Amino acid sequence: YASYSAGFKAPVSSYFFIPATGQLNTGLRPERGDQIEIGTKGSVLGERLFYELAFFNIVYNDKMTAIAVPLSGSTTTTAYTYVAN
Repeated sequence: YASYSAGFKAPVSSYFFIPATGQLNTGLRPERGDQIEIGTKGSVLGERLFYELAFFNIVYNDKMTAIAVPLSGSTTTTAYTYVAN
């Protein structure tokens, strides 16, 4: 068998505004994923042994991630976070 699927995740509205700075985060794009799967399944030895073997690959584009901005003069405290692709 073979299968292909694609999907996306749009950014939520809270990702577009950074409250700590008052700036708009306008450069966000939806995440997208494309997956392909190829495999086989069946039985051998007179239906005494069943098997399933599959290979798949998934590729993400424009993955969203949280960026932590450190507090000024600190290496361990986070001032705020925002989301970027």
